[in-house]
Amino acid sequence: MLCSSILLTGMVACSNKGDENPVKSVVQNTSAEKKESSVELSKDDRDTSAEKKESSVEETKLSMEDTFSKEDQEIVDVLFNSVPEIKNYYQKDKEYTVSLTVEVTKPNLNSTDNKEKEYYKVHIEGKVLGGWEFYVKPDNKEVLFKGIFVGNKGFYTLEEFKKEANEIDEHYEKLKEKVPEFRKNVKTTVAKKLQNKVAKKQEISDEEILAYLDEVAEPEFTVWNQAMGQKGLDIKKDRKVIKPDPSAKDPLKKDFYQVEMLKETIHIKPTFEEKDIYLVRDQPIEKSGKEVNSVQVSRFIAFSMEAISQNEATKK
Repeated sequence: MLCSSILLTGMVACSNKGDENPVKSVVQNTSAEKKESSVELSKDDRDTSAEKKESSVEETKLSMEDTFSKEDQEIVDVLFNSVPEIKNYYQKDKEYTVSLTVEVTKPNLNSTDNKEKEYYKVHIEGKVLGGWEFYVKPDNKEVLFKGIFVGNKGFYTLEEFKKEANEIDEHYEKLKEKVPEFRKNVKTTVAKKLQNKVAKKQEISDEEILAYLDEVAEPEFTVWNQAMGQKGLDIKKDRKVIKPDPSAKDPLKKDFYQVEMLKETIHIKPTFEEKDIYLVRDQPIEKSGKEVNSVQVSRFIAFSMEAISQNEATKK
């Protein structure tokens, strides 16, 4: 299995992209200049309707129209059409990760490596696909599979890729099935109180935000606090609440309360519904041969699944 314990914490070794190559991400504009991955929230895949939703964060699915150049879009189409399993895993990753991005790296004509010189390189962030780079040659629809996870052996055959990716997918599916039982005793008292205050346009205090978070994430916090307690840390100590900033351009700062605790930032949209809670983390990844931080935004269900996995490991 592809280091599932590492994947569970989001600590995935990501693509090792050369700085000389122009890289474009589907959540960014298509400038010729390479840009780093960003946390940007957008609409449904290929939704070309002119009608826009009032809130840019009402849905947080990846948009691939208007953000890729025609050339980049063709490369992604070749990849998805040649290996339908990749598109299926990409769709599944949306259940766990908000900050899904797809990066396309053009061939580097100056490279001495034939693969780097002749193939486009595609990296898709996420839990299932984050440990892979896909080399695409559009003229003959050829796709190569390179593992970039810890312990990888380099390039894999199609069948080997399917086997490895399927093991990770099944692992997450089993964890996801356990979430309802894990959260069956979660209360909604504070949530209903705050929803009522929002309806009446009443001020919400920092203490109420923390009380809501403690209520909605009670089982997850219990497991997390036990793990951190072994390191002498208290997850509820020195927490900081940041209110939504209407002037901010980043939807996560504009429309969400932020709670900073340890190295995590939890974003809470004032619908006070579980589906509108996101976790933002600085994840260590490998890039250009060095360990750097990459921002990842996960859905609340991913937090629950991590807690379940941690709890099961502790009991062994």
